[in-house]
Amino acid sequence: MMSGIVAVLFDWAGTMIDFGSRAPVIAMEEVLANARVPVDHATIRRYMGMAKREHVLAILSEPTVAQRWRDAWGTDWTEADVDRLMERCRQARWRAVT
Repeated sequence: MMSGIVAVLFDWAGTMIDFGSRAPVIAMEEVLANARVPVDHATIRRYMGMAKREHVLAILSEPTVAQRWRDAWGTDWTEADVDRLMERCRQARWRAVT
């Protein structure tokens, strides 16, 4: 008896195989710590599932994190800062999987 199902597709990236993976959290933690803005795993995980740029923006927009940024850099973060963090996150994620 044939069921009529031709194919089943899965979103493998984080759903089936990677669920709970620490690599993205560790990469984000490393990048923010290197930017002199340490952030804990709970804060990073709070926004998991968002698009990557929105994830970084959400973290930086948290009042305590925004204050850490000001303490470290003497000014509020900018879109250019987010661009640099995004590139560093991309590199850190790549290192985590290779």
